[in-house]
Amino acid sequence: MDKYARSLAGQGQKISPEDSDYKEKLIHVVQSFRTFDVALDDFILHHGYTGELSDINTFIETMEEFGDIWTVEQVKDVYSKKTLEEAIADRQSSHAKFADIIRTVINR
Repeated sequence: MDKYARSLAGQGQKISPEDSDYKEKLIHVVQSFRTFDVALDDFILHHGYTGELSDINTFIETMEEFGDIWTVEQVKDVYSKKTLEEAIADRQSSHAKFADIIRTVINR
């Protein structure tokens, strides 16, 4: 993030209030700024996670409905190569198997 901030600062330092198109150049620099969440999404997409971050949040929220608590890092570690639908189906299958095991133990 430091490199990104230095890059933007460098762009801003290349323009001067004396430039005839200073306002346009300044607006261009400001418009090129990305918020932290957008910059983080871009970083993760280019350095290890191939899915959408909104999918991670959807997965986490869906699993919380079952009392299955996940962190962002856990989702990336376990399901980075799967689609959202595949990841949810896998966990639901695990929940069903676990429920069967519990029923078997209780009914003994």
